[in-house]
Amino acid sequence: MAPLHHKAPFWNRRAWWGSSPAGFGLLIRLGLYVGLGLPACSKPDVVEPKPKARVRVQVQAFTEARPVKAISATPNYLFVTNGVGLDRWDLSSNERLSLTHEHGLPGTNVFAMAHDARRDQLWVATDGGLSRYEVGTSTFSELPPPPEILGISSLADVVLAPARDGGLWVGTNAGLFYVQPGSGWSTTEVESKVNALYQDELGALWIGASSGLLRVDEGGARAMGTTHSCEFSKVSSIARFDEQHVVVLANAASGAQVLALASAAGCASYEDRGKSAGTDRLMGVASDAVNTFVVASDRLYQLRLRNTPKRAPMEASAQARLRQVAKASNVSFSGTLVLEALSARLPQGVTTVSTNETTLFLAAGRLGTMEWSLSQGDRGGRWFRRGELSDGADVLTVACQSLDSCFVSTAAPSEANALWKWDGESFSKTPDRVFGVLALQGGRILSLVESDGSKDTRDAREASGAAMSVRVIEDGIWKSVSGLVIRTPGEHVRVKTLRQAPDGQVWISFDYIDKDGEKTPYGVAVLDLSLGYVVYHRASFDEESTRKGILPLPVDITGIGFVGEDEVWLASSQGATRVVGEDIKTHTEADGLRSELLYGVVCSSEGMIYTASSRGVGEWNGERWTFPPAMRTSINDLALGRGGQLWLATDKGLAVYDGAKVRRLDSRRGLLENRIIDVETDRYGRVWALSAQGLVLVSP
Repeated sequence: MAPLHHKAPFWNRRAWWGSSPAGFGLLIRLGLYVGLGLPACSKPDVVEPKPKARVRVQVQAFTEARPVKAISATPNYLFVTNGVGLDRWDLSSNERLSLTHEHGLPGTNVFAMAHDARRDQLWVATDGGLSRYEVGTSTFSELPPPPEILGISSLADVVLAPARDGGLWVGTNAGLFYVQPGSGWSTTEVESKVNALYQDELGALWIGASSGLLRVDEGGARAMGTTHSCEFSKVSSIARFDEQHVVVLANAASGAQVLALASAAGCASYEDRGKSAGTDRLMGVASDAVNTFVVASDRLYQLRLRNTPKRAPMEASAQARLRQVAKASNVSFSGTLVLEALSARLPQGVTTVSTNETTLFLAAGRLGTMEWSLSQGDRGGRWFRRGELSDGADVLTVACQSLDSCFVSTAAPSEANALWKWDGESFSKTPDRVFGVLALQGGRILSLVESDGSKDTRDAREASGAAMSVRVIEDGIWKSVSGLVIRTPGEHVRVKTLRQAPDGQVWISFDYIDKDGEKTPYGVAVLDLSLGYVVYHRASFDEESTRKGILPLPVDITGIGFVGEDEVWLASSQGATRVVGEDIKTHTEADGLRSELLYGVVCSSEGMIYTASSRGVGEWNGERWTFPPAMRTSINDLALGRGGQLWLATDKGLAVYDGAKVRRLDSRRGLLENRIIDVETDRYGRVWALSAQGLVLVSP
């Protein structure tokens, strides 16, 4: 059978690049069993799908390019940093203002924050030094840098606490310092590493240091040690409990995690012997004007004294009595200390907690920051997210060089086209306007970038409009493919599908915005990378185009798949089109499709053809179309995983079909939301999914 490109002699040389399709976001171990990856396709006879082996998967979700590092809440604003810059969220309007050097913020990297509620000021530590932000007037004022003699070379690991007199306590690896605007820096008696700071309502400063718990009042610094029953090897968090006591999260001398109530008289330490909160899973303590909260790795608790002598039956599953393990003789309480599990749906990955007078704010790393109050019960809280990873995108392409080095491209109907570099922890945005990426054989990656094409004259048929040039990354360096430019008549181009055929040629379907502002599909462009040629295929009434070998293919192609080197399948609004050489056959409802409006097509290693539509998944086995009942739901996109599993993007979550049964991932199992727009796989068998809120990564 003649190859598709037999009329174009300059295509006949095999390209020396190849690829596997790519695809992309809280780490959750699930009881869902699936197999992942992308097999090569072979030419089918009449075949039937086979059930596949199942393996455990993990899910990571991303809304933020960089994880949230620090937060601080005031009555009217929430301040958030991911380590670069500072965001101010208005709690009444949910609007975000990015505070930069243009607003007076010194430096770029933000390390720590602390709010002075008495004066409504925010203290900020950056790589440019310390500054004080007047919340009411939105102005910054810088403090003098620490003298060199203090040995404070960086503020990267500091903790901050406002002093009652308007100054600032600064905890560092070298000890505790005090700084006062107008007076400068001064040392204190504390010379060990400081992990936590809190100034109580009586004016005493509590210090969680590497040497244990310390308390500073008018009499100076005092170690709260053995004589006070405060034998802690590490103090990680301190917060208000009542007017007389603070609550301390620490590790006892034995290494066990404890909660302690501390006052000037001493400490009473408690362990959760029932392990209701798990072992070493408590992340921090925080308090508003009335309540004290304890945050575990996957649960939120309220810490309180219960005055009733016995636990009521209804409390059995909600409360954990804490066993007192150490108490100073002059420390006593009128009730039993309990951890009461709250019904809040705590996000995964919480690392930082902050409160204002009424509300708790939970920073969940790559998911943003969630607001929650006791009155909400089990209802989800409001999120504060930049959401720059999705930003209205409806097309996703991914290409990975290694497990922790991937390029992610998101494209939207508007001007939002972004390329992100993923390093296994965070995303960084590249400066170029990129329309798609594709993994090629040999570790190479192809990208399509914006180009005016003014210096290229090899294909001048489309002299005006948008143009894309081709780059390939080798050894960490992007190199342009000389002379290879893809042109459209419009002003804005959007790549919808990007695939490489088994013979090495790259197929691209795209649309553009015409002069009237309308989105116009443009068929496909086929690239020969080794020879630097591009040929366009789209339906046309021009007989000359047909004589030149331009095939009359549908223009609004939403999916491309390959069976061997001779057969191409295209999904479009006209149905499923099979192309072999010049033989073109479009399957419609008359041929057995339930819907001709298709959103994607893939082929399996057994030669099965799968299409996606609002009527479910259609299977072509070489003779007829069938529609498995398990997949008769609206499908937005589909992709093949390792072992032939079929991954489905639906409005009810991410589903996987193993040839016999469909299993689902949804918002209860790690997804950001249930509506998945696009899905891709990468060379390592991982599945990447795009939703309106961000990205999800499913790994074996």
